[in-house]
Amino acid sequence: MDRSSSDFPPNFSRTISVDSIKQQLLNDQQVMIADTPFLVRRPRIERGSTAGRYVKCELGDRSGWLEAVWWDALKMPKVDLDSLLTNEVWSVTGLASINHYGGKKIPQVKIERARSIPCEDPTTIPGLVRRSASSEVELSDWLSGCLALVKNAPLRRLLEETIGESGPWHKTFLRVPAALYYHHAYVGGLVDHVREMASVWLSSQQVYPSADSALTLSGILLHDVGKLDIYGFGVAPQLAPTGRYMDHISTGIARLSLAIDSIPGFPHLLKDQLLHIVASHHGDKEFGSPVTPATREAIVVHHLDRMSSLLSHLEEWTLQSGVDQFGWTIDASPWLKTNLAGSHQIPNQLEEI
Repeated sequence: MDRSSSDFPPNFSRTISVDSIKQQLLNDQQVMIADTPFLVRRPRIERGSTAGRYVKCELGDRSGWLEAVWWDALKMPKVDLDSLLTNEVWSVTGLASINHYGGKKIPQVKIERARSIPCEDPTTIPGLVRRSASSEVELSDWLSGCLALVKNAPLRRLLEETIGESGPWHKTFLRVPAALYYHHAYVGGLVDHVREMASVWLSSQQVYPSADSALTLSGILLHDVGKLDIYGFGVAPQLAPTGRYMDHISTGIARLSLAIDSIPGFPHLLKDQLLHIVASHHGDKEFGSPVTPATREAIVVHHLDRMSSLLSHLEEWTLQSGVDQFGWTIDASPWLKTNLAGSHQIPNQLEEI
């Protein structure tokens, strides 16, 4: 989409990014931020032991996220602050520096001023919103083509009446992220995630003919459908109100159960098999699955889900942590509990002896 002058004021520029801020902070340099648009997530009012009440949030763009505090936010008129806290895009002026807390060095922005941006579509601001490399039309077309491969009649009807082009879940399905931090954490991330899984399965299903193709593909497409309830579908990945109370496996089982029960004659065994995939796709119970994968299809979906998630997590964590001079992430991944090799250098020649 082309940027027009009505989208945001022409004096707004993004000459500085989260990634460039982090790189400068590596050298213990403070970074001035002047009236720059950022995505905002998890804005909330907190109370410190000595500082009183203040606003804390995360500022982000296409390249990553930074913690931020705004000590003087409550000096604003309450109606203005309440309005600002509901906005996903702020223009921020402040100072980024390294905060030494609990023996760790944490990049942090101290906000001096913030205001909302009069912009109908934040995706028009260059460098701001991270989204799938595919457009919504392309994602929708892929999804329609994938549904056409499901030859099982009850499963095909369930898919068409939920995430299909005329289904009530379709638009949200195309926009929600697959996660907030760890993998595919951007607009359209959920479809990118299931597309990776489906592509691997469709290219290898003949190797595993004992796993039912239609059930496996349906499980891939629907295993994370509970994220339509727990995540918002704005431009900044963040929890919806339901996400404060429920996890996506619980909401996915509930959502799918209602959808299946609305289809007269849907086989009870098929319902159990599909819900088992959803319930077990995290694998071990210690990772959030209420049950362990116990069918061929559930085992396939679990391992495809983990592979897609971990490979995306490596990219996500490289953005969030930054890399050192050796190409490794500066901080250990909170998921894998180790630093990750962010660079991709594969030697292709013998070394001289």
